[in-house]
Amino acid sequence: MSAYGDNAAQIREWSGEKGRAWIQFQGSLDQMMAPFLPVLGSAIGPPGGRRVLDVGCGCGALGLDLAARGASVTGLDVSFPMLVQARRRAAAAGLEARWVTADASLLEPRRGRFDRVVSRFGVMFFAHPVAAFRQLRRMLAAGGELVFACWRGAQENSWVQAPTDIARALIEVPPPPEGYQPGPFSLADRRFLRRTLAAAGFSRVAIAPADVALGAVGETAEAITDFYAHTGPMSKFLESADRAQRTALHRTLAAWVRDEVIPGRFRARGAAWIVSAS
Repeated sequence: MSAYGDNAAQIREWSGEKGRAWIQFQGSLDQMMAPFLPVLGSAIGPPGGRRVLDVGCGCGALGLDLAARGASVTGLDVSFPMLVQARRRAAAAGLEARWVTADASLLEPRRGRFDRVVSRFGVMFFAHPVAAFRQLRRMLAAGGELVFACWRGAQENSWVQAPTDIARALIEVPPPPEGYQPGPFSLADRRFLRRTLAAAGFSRVAIAPADVALGAVGETAEAITDFYAHTGPMSKFLESADRAQRTALHRTLAAWVRDEVIPGRFRARGAAWIVSAS
């Protein structure tokens, strides 16, 4: 068995082509997700002087924001290439932070080390979520809190649902998985999310909806089409399609993007849960 257990597939994906695509489009992704930062920051509370673990930190957007506001940040991710990008960004901004390549669900917990364990869309990929969240709980100091954002259902997120509908009209798209499967929308069910955190030993669980207008992901229709072709569900649809299907998918995607583009902005909505627990 891999040293990373059942999370091995996710680790390979984020350390490979998917991780490289997120690095390539890091600027666009940060702009897209930027409206969630103040919402999540409000739930985290004043970060100054606090020891913060950022789980699934990727290229470092949340961790860098908290470090800039005085937190002592440790960023944790399974993707070494994305952490290299996070280090570069921290150095360029003159910010101090620690970046660790590891699987949070298997990391040897240092009990009571952190005042906050936080994440911006980085905790939906655990093969065994109860065990993983239990590990995160052990890393919290007395009175510490877990605070994170996770996606609600795909149907509530037009940035995902629209490309999926485009693909479904042209190729065979597999149905959503039954039961829990690691992925962007694995924690969308509010009741499942609450039960998972309770089983992991958390108390005072609060789950609040957050709906935002996502930020621009490009200045032109061509740039936005390129973004969608390399990130999110469309990248997988294009990868699995034959040549004729790829041509049709790309043409239809480009037409959809042209219809949705406002100069410099993009009419897409993001629907998430903002979760806190003690």
